[in-house]
Amino acid sequence: FQRLLLERNRETVHSTLLIALEAAQILALLGQCWLRQTVPPAETPTGREQNKLVQDALLYLHSHFSAPLRVADLAEQLKVSQQYLTRLFRTETGLSPIKYLNHLRIEKAKEYMRTTQMNISEAASACGFDNIYYFSRLFKQLEGMPPSAYRAWLNSKSNQ
Repeated sequence: FQRLLLERNRETVHSTLLIALEAAQILALLGQCWLRQTVPPAETPTGREQNKLVQDALLYLHSHFSAPLRVADLAEQLKVSQQYLTRLFRTETGLSPIKYLNHLRIEKAKEYMRTTQMNISEAASACGFDNIYYFSRLFKQLEGMPPSAYRAWLNSKSNQ
């Protein structure tokens, strides 16, 4: 766009031609972006296997979130190396397996605080956190407020 505007301001003999070329280039780039979003890339056998591996990892994490988990345990369960699993998981989800697990655990703790009478310690423990201080610090980091403030907000919301 900047080059197009520069050519427009120059007003030389060839400006019209250069403006048309710049506009054509912009349209070509927009077309490529549109194609990438609407036409799925051809799947290779390894692509399907990789997606299956991440799906299996996600399923395992969702069904075992309350248990003590390490990436080594997850990799062993899926019969791949830790490095490969971590790299593939991060590529597919944007998070490492541990960060994903922490997000999942915090979401489950919020759900327990919303839907049960569990206190904060019990909710943290039910989600696999054995250290309430770590849970509180992580909760505040991810949610922007400590779990006690979240619980107070829930109580004030239910009283309205």
